[in-house]
Amino acid sequence: MPVPLQIANAAISFRRNKSLLDKSCKDLSAEEWLRSPCENSNHLLWIAGHIVWARAAVLKFLGAPEWSRPWLKQFARGKKRDEPSQYPTPEEVLSAFEDLTRHVTEGLESASEETMRSPAPPNSPPGDGTTGGVINFLAFHEPITWASWPICAAGWDTRDRRGKRWIRPRLPISGAADSWPGRTRWRDARPAGA
Repeated sequence: MPVPLQIANAAISFRRNKSLLDKSCKDLSAEEWLRSPCENSNHLLWIAGHIVWARAAVLKFLGAPEWSRPWLKQFARGKKRDEPSQYPTPEEVLSAFEDLTRHVTEGLESASEETMRSPAPPNSPPGDGTTGGVINFLAFHEPITWASWPICAAGWDTRDRRGKRWIRPRLPISGAADSWPGRTRWRDARPAGA
């Protein structure tokens, strides 16, 4: 059965997002998986685990049997980071992502237009109020979540001098594109007095 029109773009996004994750994680060391590029940011393993957690939610909205792993709840929305020893290995997370990709693809291909137009359950992620809208949001959620890591690694900060949250770019004085905060000196990219 073809993918319902309402979630056709989501199906394409989920396929492309898998490619993004595969390419981004290739040849990372164990240290790189657990490095937090900024003080208040999550490390790459947490971000990858959170994407797995969100893909498992897609299956739930598709009405598929519950998919889980013993560690899945560590990556739920709003969860704080644990000690590195408490996490699954990157290989376990990537294997779970592969497994979920197969299940999500099958679920999207077997979803009905009627199910996609049905009202989303209470306390669902944002969308247009339908199950299909929630699935579209979750497809959009993946690349945004994944993009948070390199943006922070490039030196984005989320607090001003008074501790108030806002986003301002910070650029390495040396100009090195692959510099990490703490290994190089940083300057504000914000105009003086702004």
